[in-house]
Amino acid sequence: WSRVENFFEELNKYSERFPIWDDELYLENHRGCFSNHSDVKRNNRKFENVLISLEILAVLTSLITPNFSYPSEQFEELWKITLKNQFHDVIPGSSIPEVYDDCWDDWKLQDSSISNMIKTIGSNFSSQNNERKSQSGREFFLFNSLPWERTSRLFIPATDVDLATSEEIDWKPNPAKLLSLNSENLEFYCQPVSKEDESWKDSKPAGWWTIITLKPLSITPVKLVLIDEITIQSENKALQNIISMELHT
Repeated sequence: WSRVENFFEELNKYSERFPIWDDELYLENHRGCFSNHSDVKRNNRKFENVLISLEILAVLTSLITPNFSYPSEQFEELWKITLKNQFHDVIPGSSIPEVYDDCWDDWKLQDSSISNMIKTIGSNFSSQNNERKSQSGREFFLFNSLPWERTSRLFIPATDVDLATSEEIDWKPNPAKLLSLNSENLEFYCQPVSKEDESWKDSKPAGWWTIITLKPLSITPVKLVLIDEITIQSENKALQNIISMELHT
């Protein structure tokens, strides 16, 4: 038996011979954290990712909209709740049942608070967008909230570009139309273009953001010239003509 001081003094004699691991602990046989409460791990990861993304978005909002007040106190409260539920007995599922009842209450509180923050940020962007809105189009804020590079398609509903766009009973936008320039004012329904080629996708890094302006749905002036008098009877009994189309810009 000896004192701790004596033990380390003795070890110091061999200090040059000891291997050094200057990094995080490598737990070969203890990777990850198993749990019989998967909802705890799921919500822990959820709030970690959501809060990081929301903080970045809040910072960008404060830069774009000067009247926005950064919710630092709310973020502090939400992070403290998240960290509290990372206690070593909570995530593995080894706590008493009452602890997990408290977890559910915490998650409801976090969901409600985060939802309100998202609405606040959205309303600030909307008000800023309305101030800048003109005939040139409507602005959209694009943001990669993920902590890694992202490549994906972006779908923007037509009604988000032009609020005046009406919808049919089945909630589908009215078909796009082309108007001829002659006095007959004929209308021709047109088929929207197909999606872009996969090679057009452009990867964006973590935290990337930009503001784009899209013009409202509009009518494209065209000149229609009949080049063949032959007509074809389609399934819906409508007549189709072979025509050439010349765009006028």
